[in-house]
Amino acid sequence: MRKALLSSLIPLGAGGLVLPAVLLLQPREPVYAGESLSYWMAHYYRGMVGAQQFVSPSAREAIREAGTNAVPFLVKWMKLPGRGSSDLNLNEWARRGFEVLGPTAKAAVPDLIALLGKRGDYPSLALAAIGHDAIPAITNVLATNRDSRIQFAAYQTLSYMGTNAESALPCLLVCLRRPYGGIAAATLAEVCHNRPQEAIPALVDALTHSGGYDAAQMADALARMLHKPVEQMGGRGVRKLENSELYDNQLRRPEPNRL
Repeated sequence: MRKALLSSLIPLGAGGLVLPAVLLLQPREPVYAGESLSYWMAHYYRGMVGAQQFVSPSAREAIREAGTNAVPFLVKWMKLPGRGSSDLNLNEWARRGFEVLGPTAKAAVPDLIALLGKRGDYPSLALAAIGHDAIPAITNVLATNRDSRIQFAAYQTLSYMGTNAESALPCLLVCLRRPYGGIAAATLAEVCHNRPQEAIPALVDALTHSGGYDAAQMADALARMLHKPVEQMGGRGVRKLENSELYDNQLRRPEPNRL
């Protein structure tokens, strides 16, 4: 049938074949229950339950059923401007898809990395949904890219992952002594607060060589890390912290009032 269609177009000349050939080669959206992926994205929410939107189970199932076949469309929607003339937030469509697919969508990591800093928080949220498989690419951005907007987006991505991004600890420790070290410290406290033995000594050392806003962020990160009594943490770095003016003057928890 396709051969017959192409043959019937030959008399139109080479120029006339360009558009039909492109249309024939375009991938079709995955279909679920007779409806396209775009349909399910547009009908992702079915209404409100209290103060929260209720997600359509059928829409989520449509995305899961599409699996890796949905990824090229999610990437395309993420690359396009977020809102068009029809007021469709295509970046939000993509975010929903990545949220449902999670690690299944790891093939999209290079495209999402290239979009950091260009589509608001959407690429960061998508990478965070993919999870562990995205961390090497994110830490590579932190190690090699000096654009402040992209750096901030990479740190934000790790923060969205929370403790699921603990494998980024070695990179974050190095970043403490680089430009935007204060943001690295804030991210470290968010991501690695369960590993104080490694994080606190590095924070103390970085703080002694920092000033201004970076120092303020590092001090705040240290205060967040010290959610446990310091004597329970152990280690050489903690002894250094106990002996520092910073600990004596700013971070030591006051004794409770005694009646």
